[in-house]
Formats: sequence, C-alpha cells, structure tokens
Amino acid sequence: MTDPVPTTPDAKPLETTATPVATGDTPAAKTSVLAPKPDAPEIKYDLKAPEGVNLDPKDLEGIAAFAKDNKLSPEAAQKILERDVSMRGEYTKQFEAAKTKQIDDWSGALEADKDFGGAKYDENIAIASKGLHTLIEKKVVPAEFKQMLEKSGLYAEPNIVRILHHIGKLSSEQANFAKGSSSPVAPKATMRDYYT
Repeated sequence: MTDPVPTTPDAKPLETTATPVATGDTPAAKTSVLAPKPDAPEIKYDLKAPEGVNLDPKDLEGIAAFAKDNKLSPEAAQKILERDVSMRGEYTKQFEAAKTKQIDDWSGALEADKDFGGAKYDENIAIASKGLHTLIEKKVVPAEFKQMLEKSGLYAEPNIVRILHHIGKLSSEQANFAKGSSSPVAPKATMRDYYT
C-alpha cells in the first residue's frame, strides 16, 4: 500500500504493509491480536525487590503472574513491583502516624479524666500494669497478650486501662486480705452456685 499524498514536494510515497485482521466466526477471528506467536520464547520475569526491602516470594510471584497474563515486559513488571513497594511504605507511614495520634488521644483522655487522671494518673497506671501482670501470672491470658497490646497500641485504650486497673485493685485487695486476715477462706463456689 502506498501513501497517495506526499507531505513535501520531494517526498516519495511511503510504503506500508498491514496484516489483515480476521473477521467473523473463523478460528483466526477468535484469536487475540495480542496473543504471542506460537514460536515466541516465554518471557522470564526476574523481579528484584528494592534494596533493604524483604518481600514474601508470593508477592513476587503474584506480580510476575499479572505481568505474564497481561503480556507486560520484564521492565514494566519491575516498575509495578517498585510502585507497589513504594505505596506499601506510604500506607505503613500513614498507619503508624494515625496509630501514634490515637494513642496520644487516648492517653490524653485518661490524664484529663477527673477520676483516673490528674495527680492520681501515675499511681492508677501502675495499678493497671499490676492488673495486666496478674492476668499473665494467673495464666488468664498468655504473655503474648501484653505484646499484642503494645504492638497494637491498645494498651492506652481507656476502657482496657480501666479494666486492667480494676483487676489490679482487686488483686491488691485480695493480697492484703490474705496477709492480714485470720478468717478462714471461703470454699470456692461451683458453676451451679453462679447460675441458680
């Protein structure tokens, strides 16, 4: 096919070739134009995580599978990986900033609380800490519970702090009663006593 209109007076007609596209219900028409040729070599995706970033091999496999399914070049797949890592880093920073703000808000609310905070704040936090340690010592919760509270920031959530404070006060009162009392200890109640 030739270009009938040259762009300059001295220009020669441009020779172009086009591959006809199949139409209708023929098998050729049902084949994707983007499908690789049968003799084309399979593309290898050797994706590398950015320096200092540890990724799960499944993440790399997922991006490679996406790139293969969408017939992307290895370079394009690498750029997708780098973009994803960058976005994860941004999401992590935003999450940590929001978590820090929430912890500060909770702590501020407890410090400002008329019953819990003020001059009694440090003492009450110490009692709450004792409550947590009592739960761990009595094996009511595993030691990992403390790590979960610290990692999540829930150690500062006012309702959790008040529950732990209450447990700490009860354990102190029981310890003081047991040390100074000559009264016999009451027998333990059975489940039936609680529900009848």
